[in-house]
Amino acid sequence: MQPGRAYSPPYDIIQRLARPVCWTSCSARGRPVQMALGGLVRRQWIAFALVLFVTLGVGVVFKRSAPLYQSTGTIVFSLPRSMQTAASPIGSDNLIVTADVVATAVSGPQGARQVRAAGGTGGYQFGLVNFYDQEYPNYAQPIASLQAFSYQPAVAQQTFIATLRVVQERLRQQQVDAGALPRAFITASLTGGSPQPIPQSGYPKRTYIGLLFLGIVAAYLLAATLDRHPSWGARLRVLTRRRRLA
Repeated sequence: MQPGRAYSPPYDIIQRLARPVCWTSCSARGRPVQMALGGLVRRQWIAFALVLFVTLGVGVVFKRSAPLYQSTGTIVFSLPRSMQTAASPIGSDNLIVTADVVATAVSGPQGARQVRAAGGTGGYQFGLVNFYDQEYPNYAQPIASLQAFSYQPAVAQQTFIATLRVVQERLRQQQVDAGALPRAFITASLTGGSPQPIPQSGYPKRTYIGLLFLGIVAAYLLAATLDRHPSWGARLRVLTRRRRLA
């Protein structure tokens, strides 16, 4: 605060923010030491080169990594056409309950073993379609979603087919155990989607931009830290020279 001027918190905050920034260290008199980014790069070029090398390596790994393949389908639980009348005692609510029971069984440990036994070695997800959100779920229709995924397209397709087969067999066995007549069996049919796997590319541009940003931040923080501790930087340079000589 200047002499003869009343204390004003907002004014003092603005004055402090307007002062030159002390990037790494301050002199004994309290004066900030101006440090250009170019000077920091020249002094700690090994740190920048190291972070750049690691960032490029991670980018190459992302580029060469195999995409995730996914097969997606919509399963509808429905009655036989002969029973799809207003007088039918089996309503939409019963279909939803039946679909939920089957989905819970197939998604459990026993269902996973059955999928593996049927030839599905990839990952899968099966559950009723939520027509609202996770906080207030709304399962208004006997419709389920089936997803199978793997880094190998053939495995994703085979897992989808195996899971669908387990769903249908589980549904049939459940109705047999309940004593239902075969002509009144509820069926689970694939009405949307396809077992054909589709690669999930994601957002590669956003991934590379984010990786570049993290690399720049990491390089600056490492260089600034080494600049604050010259002994660390000296050890890093000695280690680099030894590796060169070796």
